[in-house]
Amino acid sequence: MRGKLKITAAMLIWGSVGIFGRFSGLSGLGVAFARVSLGALLLLAVLAGKGTPASIAYLLRTRWKPLLALGSALALNWTFLFTAFNYTTIANAVLVYYAAPILATLISWRFL
Repeated sequence: MRGKLKITAAMLIWGSVGIFGRFSGLSGLGVAFARVSLGALLLLAVLAGKGTPASIAYLLRTRWKPLLALGSALALNWTFLFTAFNYTTIANAVLVYYAAPILATLISWRFL
């Protein structure tokens, strides 16, 4: 039963992202910034609780370029998604958002 509760909680959290983005009154950039900031703070708290600051510092020193690039790409992705929530319906924005990998796969033969 505990696993079902966790899945239900995850569905409620992820399912409410569009509603939060639409009715928060913030721009897409503001919502994305809040989401990235909250995630970073929670991740730092979890990592600090594990007591492995030396390995984290080593990872940040050696892999900072890919981490920065991936973080920037994810922040831009969320910015565009939350901006789309403000311009169209949540259903249309989510449909396009989740169809993008499929469309990219279908047209990749032309570029690769």
